[in-house]
Amino acid sequence: MKNKLRTASVISLILSISIIMVWVVQTLIAYQNYIKHPEYSAPFWAYQIPGVTIYAIPVIAGLILTVMFKKKAISSRR
Repeated sequence: MKNKLRTASVISLILSISIIMVWVVQTLIAYQNYIKHPEYSAPFWAYQIPGVTIYAIPVIAGLILTVMFKKKAISSRR
């Protein structure tokens, strides 16, 4: 059982890190697009609000699951 929980913890962490990397790449692409269009009147962070809601929720959920699986794996080891 502890191996399954440990594996689930690692997979959850890897998925969270992958989502963060995709988020960074998407933000860099969006910033390049923002720079090319000087007619945009809102600041860059205002355009990133939908991205924050799309990416932050799964990242936070994945990190919480990582911690929960890790704690259960440690407690089942005893």
